[in-house]
Amino acid sequence: VGSPAVGPGVPGKPEDAANPPCPTMFVGKIPYGVTQEQLLPVFECLNGFKKLSFNTKCAFVEFWSTDHCVVAMNGLRGKIVLAPGTAPLNVCYAKTRPPRPHPAAGPPSQLPTLQPTLHPQPMASAMPEPSFPDGGAVAAIE
Repeated sequence: VGSPAVGPGVPGKPEDAANPPCPTMFVGKIPYGVTQEQLLPVFECLNGFKKLSFNTKCAFVEFWSTDHCVVAMNGLRGKIVLAPGTAPLNVCYAKTRPPRPHPAAGPPSQLPTLQPTLHPQPMASAMPEPSFPDGGAVAAIE
C-alpha cells in the first residue's frame, strides 16, 4: 500500500495533496502564550522570507516564491518546537482562495449598464491673478 499523494518534491503529510505548493505556508499548533516576537526569528532567517501574519492560534508565512516555500517546508516540517513538552508546529501549504467579488457587485449579468452623461460647464475666461495682503512682497527667512 503506497502513501497518499503529496505536493511535488515535498515528502510529508496527506493534507498537502489538498493544498498545492504556493508561496504561503500555514503554521498551526502554536502553543498558548507564544508571541509574534518569539515566532518571527524562526522564519525571518529563511531564504525568500517576505512576511509573517500572526494571530494567537496560527500564522501565515509568505515567501517571495513557491520555490522558497517548498525549500522551507522541507527543512522545517516536524522540527519546530517552541516550548518544552509541546508538539512540533504544524506547517503546510496555505489553502488558496479564489478572488472574492466586490460585495456590492452581483453577478455580471445583473450589473446595470452605465451610460456616460455629459454636463457641459461654462469655461472661465481667465484665471484671476493671485492677491497677497502685503502687495506681493516675499519675506526673507532668517
